[in-house]
Amino acid sequence: TVLQAPANNIAELAIPYHDLPQTRANAACNCIVPLDSTFTVVPFIGSAAPDYRNDDASSAPIALPFNFCLYGSSYDSVYINNNGNVSFVNSYFSFTSDSFPSSNYIMVAPFWGDVDTRDSASGLVYYKITPTSLIVRWDNVGYFPLAGDKLNDFQLIITNGLDPILPAGTNVGY
Repeated sequence: TVLQAPANNIAELAIPYHDLPQTRANAACNCIVPLDSTFTVVPFIGSAAPDYRNDDASSAPIALPFNFCLYGSSYDSVYINNNGNVSFVNSYFSFTSDSFPSSNYIMVAPFWGDVDTRDSASGLVYYKITPTSLIVRWDNVGYFPLAGDKLNDFQLIITNGLDPILPAGTNVGY
């Protein structure tokens, strides 16, 4: 699913990705960005460097060098949460099988699940900031409780709406 910022700068929910026909916008998105040396492991609070393995942790607020528009509100910092989401205003470090979206947190969630990276078979969570985008990659992560037998790989991109990493007018991509 992608959130698109139309001309009036109010984000709206677009058609789920799997329901889209093969279109120019769909084909033009280079949405999976390979991990390289420009990515950093997310420094989760209460977790030990260098891997920051954890269950239910969140980063401190991370400053964005751009303004991110979500449903008409603009944000210049973000919390990266281990459980498959980023949030604004507050961290969202725990996972409960609550309804989504939650009225308690302002967030974007490419994967709403109980991610757990404590198992050594689990990958880690990485991020990269550019002048106009934030890329967060949950790389082959495990799940609660401390399991690494089934791994999930997913990514979130948020932008200022002008970054060419996403199709024109799009400011979020999963």
